[in-house]
Amino acid sequence: MKPTILAATTLFAASSAAAAEIVTERFDIATLGLGIFGVQYSADFLSDAHPGVIREVRFIGSFTTDHAFGSFHDAAAIGIDFQLPTTGVPFWSFNGADLGWSGTGAFDGSLSTSAFDGQPLLDVPSDASLLYFFRVFSTDNRKQALGGSLAGSYFEVDVEIVPTPAATVALLISGAMLTRRRVPRS
Repeated sequence: MKPTILAATTLFAASSAAAAEIVTERFDIATLGLGIFGVQYSADFLSDAHPGVIREVRFIGSFTTDHAFGSFHDAAAIGIDFQLPTTGVPFWSFNGADLGWSGTGAFDGSLSTSAFDGQPLLDVPSDASLLYFFRVFSTDNRKQALGGSLAGSYFEVDVEIVPTPAATVALLISGAMLTRRRVPRS
């Protein structure tokens, strides 16, 4: 194999490997009783800005309908919205029924979505932060007061880091320098 073909193959493999770095962002939900928030609980999460593409989004949840600050009437009716910093499909909405929860008591479950798969994160300056948002509410219009607790629950977002153009240029230059043919001195 000619050195230039080998170099091109090596550079392609190196740049593909660099692009495949996956970072998992984790966002923990406060352990407070939901009853103190009335009819809606919402929170913002910040993460470091970096160029990337979303690969998977997961919710890992524990919900207890009974809590000192108020009980919730039916785990199936707990609604959750999660907003990601993308320009495509920005919201993921689901409820307790989607997790197989129903009635009162303690529940555990997880759910994932590929609806965001391939969507790029918003392009923001590297010294800024990315903003994620979530809210909890009742899907039952007759019983809107919150109660219970989501203690131990969190969201995970897998992000494939995309190298910046400057990093790609540096990789190409270093590869070209490595493949430069050396001519023996006579």
